[in-house]
Amino acid sequence: LIGNGMYTLLRHPKARQELRDNEALWLTAIDDLLRYESPVQGFGRSLKTDLTVEGTHLPAGSSILFMIGAAHRDPRQYSDPDSLDVRRPHNRHLAFGGDAHVCLGSTLARLEGRLSMSALMRRFPDLRLAEGQADWSPNFAFRGLNTLRVHL
Repeated sequence: LIGNGMYTLLRHPKARQELRDNEALWLTAIDDLLRYESPVQGFGRSLKTDLTVEGTHLPAGSSILFMIGAAHRDPRQYSDPDSLDVRRPHNRHLAFGGDAHVCLGSTLARLEGRLSMSALMRRFPDLRLAEGQADWSPNFAFRGLNTLRVHL
C-alpha cells in the first residue's frame, strides 16, 4: 500500500495537491489508492460444490481465479475507473477481501498508509520520481515495487 500509493501519488500531481490542501481527504484517498493500484491482484479458490457462472458449469473441485485488479477497473462498479479520485465516495474495493473474509488488519493498514504517506509528503514537499522505469516485482498475485527511486 505505501509503496504503490506513493508511486501513484507521485504520478498524479493534482491528487497530491488535493491531499496537501485538505488532509481530511486521506480517509477516502487511501481506499482509492488501494483500488487504483491494489497490492493484491488476484487469488484462487477451489470449489466445494458445483457452480454455474454465466452459463458455464464448473464442477466441485475446480480451481477458480478472482482477478481483483480487473474488478477494480470495472465501469459497472466505479465511475471513471481508470482515474485516481481521492474524493471517490462509497469505494467498495476488494483489496482487503470482503464481507466475512475481510482482512483483519485492514484498519491498521489504512492507518499506517495514511500516516506514513502524509508524513512523507509533509517532510519532503518536493519529492518526485527518479527517471527510469518502475521496478515492479514479477509476482502475479501481489503487485508491489522492488524499489521506489525518488529525488528529495
